Amino acid sequence: MEESYNWLKKIIIAGLLPLLVSTSGLIPALIFTFSLIFISLVVRLAFIITEQKLDEYSQWFLLWGVGISVSNFLYILLPELFPAISGYISFYYLLLGVTPLVYMDCKKGKWLEFFNNIILFLCIMILVSSMREIIGQGNLLGYRILNNPVLEILQESSGALIIIGISGITIEKIFKKLNLMKNQQKGYIKKENKRGINS
Repeated sequence: MEESYNWLKKIIIAGLLPLLVSTSGLIPALIFTFSLIFISLVVRLAFIITEQKLDEYSQWFLLWGVGISVSNFLYILLPELFPAISGYISFYYLLLGVTPLVYMDCKKGKWLEFFNNIILFLCIMILVSSMREIIGQGNLLGYRILNNPVLEILQESSGALIIIGISGITIEKIFKKLNLMKNQQKGYIKKENKRGINS
């Protein structure tokens, strides 16, 4: 990925599928996010187990198969275990198995990057879903916040893009104030320079 695509943009692009389809409310956003975290952990465990046994090409085929299988398994299991959340789990839930964020930095020794990515993604999901629920429905977790919804279009996937853009700009401004984005970009540029030297 080009250097101009910083950490935040990478996470938004890699997690765009759940950002579009599961952020109409805070509860479905949290269900999708924690499911994605679980699938990511299983995929990384599969990577560690098969690292010395398969070539890279075969291993990535296996990891995609694991991710898709686990998302399908959870899609069937979760409504049975927790009937209260069955209304929040749609066919879109199966897209978690093909979400690029699940496989990002999926290498042994990349656990710090993994947790950084997940924490940032969780923050984005909470911010986007809360804004869509409040502005689009006037509610948050069933509590009335606004008398009337401001923009009902935000309940549609197309409306989610507006909030994702606003949230991305907001988080980027905060990170720049804290110099977090700068440090992350420096690390990425160093990594790219190291690759160039090695090649």
